[in-house]
Amino acid sequence: MGATTQVLDQTGSRDLDKAGAESSTLILQKVVLEGFLSHNKTEVVFEKGVNTIVGPNGAGKSSILEAIYYALTGNGWRIRRKEQLVNLKHSSAKVILEFKHEGKTYRVERLIPSGASEKAMLWELREGKGKVIADRATDVNAKLAEILGIETSKLDGIVLVNQGELTKVFASLSPSERKEILDKLLGLDLYEKISEKLREYCPETSTPYQVCPGANVERTVENIREQVLRKHSGLLERREEYVQKKSEYERKIQEARRRIREERLEEKALELEKARAEKESLSNKLSEINATASSLRGNLQSLLSRIADYEERLAWVEREIREKEKLVKTPSFKERVNSLIKIHGEEKSKREVLKAREEQLKALEKVRGELEKLEAEHGSLVKLEEAVRSLESEKTSALEKLNALNQELGSIEGQERRLVSEIRKLRERIRDVVRGSQLSRIEPLIAEESVEKLEELLRKTEEELASLTAELEKTVREEASKQALKQQVEKSIELLETSPQPECPVCKRPLEGRRKEEILADFRKHLSELEKELRDLESRITLLRTRQSQASVELEGLKQVVEALKEVAGRKAELERLGERKKQVKAVAEQLSARVRQLEEALNKYRSHLSNWRSLVANFDVNTYSQLKGEVEGLNKEIEGLSNEFTRLSTELAGELGLAVRSREEIVQILQEELKKATQAELDLAKLGVEKEKLEADIRDFRKQVEEISARLKELEKARVEVQARLESVEKTLKELEEAGKKLEELKRIIEVSTEHVKLYTSELEKVEKELEDLRNLVKEINKAIRKAMIINYLREKIFHKDGVPRYLRRYYVDLISKMMESWSDVFNLRFYSVRLDENYELQVELAGARGRVLGVPQLSGGEKVAISILGLLALHQIVTRGRIGFLALDEPTEYLDQERRRELINLLKKFRGGEGIPQLIVVTHDVEVRDAADVVYAVRKEEDTEYSRVEREEA
Repeated sequence: MGATTQVLDQTGSRDLDKAGAESSTLILQKVVLEGFLSHNKTEVVFEKGVNTIVGPNGAGKSSILEAIYYALTGNGWRIRRKEQLVNLKHSSAKVILEFKHEGKTYRVERLIPSGASEKAMLWELREGKGKVIADRATDVNAKLAEILGIETSKLDGIVLVNQGELTKVFASLSPSERKEILDKLLGLDLYEKISEKLREYCPETSTPYQVCPGANVERTVENIREQVLRKHSGLLERREEYVQKKSEYERKIQEARRRIREERLEEKALELEKARAEKESLSNKLSEINATASSLRGNLQSLLSRIADYEERLAWVEREIREKEKLVKTPSFKERVNSLIKIHGEEKSKREVLKAREEQLKALEKVRGELEKLEAEHGSLVKLEEAVRSLESEKTSALEKLNALNQELGSIEGQERRLVSEIRKLRERIRDVVRGSQLSRIEPLIAEESVEKLEELLRKTEEELASLTAELEKTVREEASKQALKQQVEKSIELLETSPQPECPVCKRPLEGRRKEEILADFRKHLSELEKELRDLESRITLLRTRQSQASVELEGLKQVVEALKEVAGRKAELERLGERKKQVKAVAEQLSARVRQLEEALNKYRSHLSNWRSLVANFDVNTYSQLKGEVEGLNKEIEGLSNEFTRLSTELAGELGLAVRSREEIVQILQEELKKATQAELDLAKLGVEKEKLEADIRDFRKQVEEISARLKELEKARVEVQARLESVEKTLKELEEAGKKLEELKRIIEVSTEHVKLYTSELEKVEKELEDLRNLVKEINKAIRKAMIINYLREKIFHKDGVPRYLRRYYVDLISKMMESWSDVFNLRFYSVRLDENYELQVELAGARGRVLGVPQLSGGEKVAISILGLLALHQIVTRGRIGFLALDEPTEYLDQERRRELINLLKKFRGGEGIPQLIVVTHDVEVRDAADVVYAVRKEEDTEYSRVEREEA
């Protein structure tokens, strides 16, 4: 309210320094549009006073206001979708706006890139340098809203006024629509919204009870109070019951403790534990003695059993020693047997070597025979090598010639495939041309491949096309002549109809009455005939152009078909030539292939003989052959000597052992076994001797252990008798103490159970106390909710109700708007004596020439309605913007106004020159007369070649 009063003070006090007042408001300096709507790159500089932007409809004038609104708000003004703000020839759009506010210069730049999110920057300009204030679109919007001081949505209709809306609020809207709009602009609709919200609002509490504002709040409070009191009474009763039961169990605990103390039950319990421990110790000791004695008896029996086993084993060992002594042989026997075995091994080894040498000698003799056979067939190895080289040379030459022929054959086949493919493609091209040119009628000629007939058809089509072209040009000239005559007749009709004093087109004498109507009728009849003729000519031109187009397509198609058929004929001739050459090459290639096969067979045979000969020469050596023969003879002599020695030794040893004469292998095997038996007998005798000594020592040790165990068993029996007597005494005392222990356990159980009950009731008492505390806190929360409900009732009924603060503020604003409109009326020297606005925003006006007579807006003239609407707009502009915005923009304000209202508006706009009334007024119009009211004039027009808007400054 303070800000609004300040606006009134600024408006009403005309003695304020204008320069200081203007510096505190927002004044536009410059706007730049790049790729924005119809503008390629446009810059408009705004000055103080009336800035007029003139130009024909569609030139791009309103786009400048669209750019200003977009720069200040980030939203479109008339065009809501931002991507539609980008020029169709551009991929992005940019808007730059510079303005002054409170002595500072700001620059806002917004970019709408293609396929990406909007970008924005806001600078503060100082001495030509810029300081970034915000660099994101959301931050820029927030900072501009802070500078503007109002919601950006309120700029529409108050700061930027669209065409046809100048007189809308005060002269066109119904009372209800006017009230809705003005309440919203003045912020009074907020009170109604808050009142509706409060009507539905019910304060949230942390309690199960809800206290909602309204007429029934007192009844709700009473119901809650009764429920809380009932709950409180129940909690007190439970607390008293728990206190009594807790006291009973505490008395039981005290009685049980008294009996334990007086009867010394705890001391007896300790003695009982000691007696039990002593009994357990004696029982364990007795068990230990019995176990030890039992173990010793078992050990004694085991020792006696082992002594018997060892004595039996000793007797067996002694018998084995006597048997093994019989198998031991003399050293001489062993030496002769080993010599015999060695001779047998050497003889056998030499026989194996002899066999291998004889086989080698036999192989060399075979190689010698094969060499002699090859020499008989080929003469020598050198001659055979020369024959192989000669065959290889002839084969290589034949293969080179064959490869050359195969390459030529491959080349011919490749050319054939290429020509066949080209012919197929040419025929496909011909079919495509026939289909595309609609030449199906020439398909028989194409099938015949008759080029001569097609060329004749081509010549006829060219002649037809030339004839059609000439006829079309003639018809077009005739249509142009008729069209010019039609325009002349239409102009004559228009002159006759609109001229206040028409003249006869022939004699130039004035026409009146019936003569004028007769001439008009003749002209109209002539015009009708011309229009019919023109329609016929248009049909004729259409038909001729259609046929001309068809003939052109057919002509082009025929040319392509003839050209393609000629190429097909050429390709076929080339194919025939290649076929003849292919037959010749194949015949020569087959002869060469047969000769190569013969050469390969001969080469394979000679190479096999050559390889075999070289292998035989490498494997046969004369010296090796002679050496092998010598080795064979020597081995035979050595084997004979070894055989004689073996016979002598085997005869001697067989006689000593009483063996019959057998084979050499059997004798060697028998002697080896006898030698093994003697050796094993010696080893067994050594082991048996050691075992005999150990058995004798173990038997002596076992007998000593038997004597020690017998003595220990006598000592254990004496100790057992003493422990048994003490155990019987302890068991008698233990029976007496166990009775006292049972009584102590019973009393302890009573104490334990009573203690649990005491804990239970203590816990229940704590829960009850907590519930009582929670109930007290609940009462506090309920009281808070009740106070909130009462406050909300008061706010809804006394503050935000339509008869509360909103009504007071509406009265205040109505009075403020009335005073401001009267003040502006005085400034502009209008014919209004008084202007009053009632609470329903209905205007009541007294004219200077008719004081005392109150008129409503419907009773005012058209010019007076425009004037009163301007006054209302200025008042709303100052109040809503709180004087922070120093410019007002009107888009086509004369649109939809009659002559009187247009004249009154222009006269009124003249009074804003030089910044009078408002520092900066921007008027966008196609009405040339508005230029008379301008301080600055910008002319906007569309460039014909680029379709871009062009803006130029002109003299006012």
